[in-house]
Amino acid sequence: MTTLEDLGYEPYRYDGTTLIYRKIEGDTDVSLEIDRNTREIRKFSNDFRKKVELIPNACEKTLMENAANDCAENGERWINEFLMKQNKLSRMTEKSYIVHRLFLSPECSDKYYLKLDRRAHCLDIYERDSGDMRELYPLREDFDTSEYVLFTLKKSIPCIFGGEGRARTPAGVFRIEHVSGPHEEYVSPYYPQHEQVKFFGYLAVFEDYFIHSNMYLTDAASDTFMEKEPISAQEEHTSGCIRVPQEELDWLVANIPEKSIIEM
Repeated sequence: MTTLEDLGYEPYRYDGTTLIYRKIEGDTDVSLEIDRNTREIRKFSNDFRKKVELIPNACEKTLMENAANDCAENGERWINEFLMKQNKLSRMTEKSYIVHRLFLSPECSDKYYLKLDRRAHCLDIYERDSGDMRELYPLREDFDTSEYVLFTLKKSIPCIFGGEGRARTPAGVFRIEHVSGPHEEYVSPYYPQHEQVKFFGYLAVFEDYFIHSNMYLTDAASDTFMEKEPISAQEEHTSGCIRVPQEELDWLVANIPEKSIIEM
C-alpha cells in the first residue's frame, strides 16, 4: 500500500493538533499539514522566503485523507507511531554523547552506552568513539579530555515503556546485569489477564525490569514463537519494561555486553 513516505515525505512535526509531513525538492521545502481534529488537509511550498499554499495532487490528497481518518480513529496509538518515525529520522543528527570516566568504573563495559529517550520513544545505542572531541567542540588546549569518553550514536531503536503509577519504567542510571542467549525463553507473571506469558531473549536491567520484545502465550517455544501471533503487539505501554522489535532485540542480545551502562 502506498504511503506518504513512499512519495518522499517524512514525518516532521506534531504540535498537538497538526501533523506535518515534509520533503525537500531542490531549494524548496514542501509540506503537507493535516489537522487531526477537523481533518482539514493543506499543502504548502516554502522557498525559505515565503509560504505558498498549493493544491495536493490526487494521490497526495487521498493519502492525506487516509492519514487524517486513521489519526481520528486510532488516536494516541497513531500519534505515537508518527512521533516514533519522526524522531527516528530527525534525531540521527544528535550523534555525540560524552560521559565522564567516573561513571564508567572498571566493573562497567564502555563499548556501548544505552539511553532511553522517553519523549522520542526511542532506545538510543551509543558506541565508544576513539575520535578527538576537539574536532567536535571548541575546547581549551589545556583541557584534559582523557577524563571523558566520547560515544557516537550507532542506532536509535523505537520502543515502548511503562505507563503511569506503579507500572512506570524506573528512572535512573543502571547497568545491564545479564544478557540472555538468542531467543532464550523467559516466563513472566507480570501481564494483565494471564497468569504467565513468555518472551524470547532479554537484557536484565534492574530487578525484574528487562529490555525484551513482544510477549506470547505459554504454548510458544523458542523455535516456534515467530510463527505465532504475539498478544502484546498493539499495546502503547508496558508494565515497566522496555519493549523493542524482535529483530532489534536479537541485535542487542548479540552485541551489548553485560555491565553496559543504561540511562533511563
